Amino acid sequence: MSAESPPMSSAAEAAAAGAGPLLTADPDRLWTAVQAKPRCEKRIAEWCGRLHLTHYLPLRKQVKRYQRRNVTTFIPLFRGYLFAQLSPEERLQLGQFQKVARIFPMDREREAPLLAELRAVRIFELAGLASALEIRPELAPGTPVTIAGGPLRGASGIVERRQGKARITVNIELLGQSVTVEVAAAELETE
Repeated sequence: MSAESPPMSSAAEAAAAGAGPLLTADPDRLWTAVQAKPRCEKRIAEWCGRLHLTHYLPLRKQVKRYQRRNVTTFIPLFRGYLFAQLSPEERLQLGQFQKVARIFPMDREREAPLLAELRAVRIFELAGLASALEIRPELAPGTPVTIAGGPLRGASGIVERRQGKARITVNIELLGQSVTVEVAAAELETE
């Protein structure tokens, strides 16, 4: 069971439509993080697509101004990383690609929390098309919450307050990084 990602030029449209890999468990494959050589995340994602490997490259929208015009690009949410669902044979096959720096070891016990974190990141990624996302180093645990209303309903994370606004953070412990988005405090429930 493999899912192909869309070409990179239409990644934003696919994300807006809710397309992308199904982030589900497979008894024959494990989700794991793949560390890319610098600025090679999209090339590895394309390679995974050619090999029909289920993969997930979270992207965020970036708008820059160049000579009186705005240019929109989509850059990796976690610089240097993407995620793939691999069997042992596929792991060896992907590891031979010259743009792959490392494939993290994974077992069933650690896959379940990673999969839950990836699902939360997917919700944040889709919400990031409308509002800005901020990438931060891993944060110390705060108050765990679930978002009860709005487009992010069902996402879980950790609350951090700054300048009177509630910010929700989802940590990807395997990478030591997190994703942050602002949410109205009225939409939060403590776990």
